[in-house]
Amino acid sequence: MDRRQLAKRVLLRLTGVLVFFGVSMLGATGLPTLYAHAFRSAFPPALRVVYPDIDIRMKSFAKTTDAFSAGQMHDTELVLINQRDTYQGRNLKGEKPLSSGWYGYVSTALFLALALWTPLAWRSRFRALAIGFLLVQAFVFLRLALLVLDALSQPTPLAAFHPGETLFRIQSFAYQTISKELFPAYVVPLLIWGLVTYRESENLTWLAQDTATASDGA
Repeated sequence: MDRRQLAKRVLLRLTGVLVFFGVSMLGATGLPTLYAHAFRSAFPPALRVVYPDIDIRMKSFAKTTDAFSAGQMHDTELVLINQRDTYQGRNLKGEKPLSSGWYGYVSTALFLALALWTPLAWRSRFRALAIGFLLVQAFVFLRLALLVLDALSQPTPLAAFHPGETLFRIQSFAYQTISKELFPAYVVPLLIWGLVTYRESENLTWLAQDTATASDGA
């Protein structure tokens, strides 16, 4: 296969990835809403395992204004209840709005777009999709766990941890870099995609393969 034909195939697949990702981000598909429901149902029980003294809940976030702002992206409210400490006979409670899209759906949709358009045999592709999907959700869980850790270690009445200055700086840096910044939502799915689809036997020749005729691993 000459370079021109190879470039055309790569461009075709890249276009497929971009189109799939773009369409999946549209609210009209219902996919972001479906993910938001799963996000609010699945992650709180997992987070409570890590933070057993904290009652962690997620509920749908009701926007209070129609004015354009970053808050328009928020669709979920994270509720933290410190079951260990009380104030005037009541457990301390904190709430924080967040976006299930930026915390999880963007990464999930991007990985699925990349994996679905990777020219591997379908059995290999499904295996990569399953493993990669779980790894992406593990990354989303890490982002949420760091968010909760940051909220519980701040010098507020809700604080459940009192790390020293050094540990506080480390966890604050991890939260800012992994959880709060947007670029990990794009970079980490790319890394996971490369991890679950790269095969030493195929090396770089997979770029030239046609999805319909790929048979390795079938």
